[in-house]
Amino acid sequence: MDPLSGQCIGCQRTLEEIAGWSAFDNTTRLTVLERVAERRQASAAAGKP
Repeated sequence: MDPLSGQCIGCQRTLEEIAGWSAFDNTTRLTVLERVAERRQASAAAGKP
């Protein structure tokens, strides 16, 4: 976990998203994946791996 962002370095989900994943319905999972995509784009724009 990245201590500054609070996100997993590998999957870029938050602890809340990781913990809730198995209970989320498909709509919520898609929302989380959309957020992850946005986070990855923001990281790439900032020059972070």
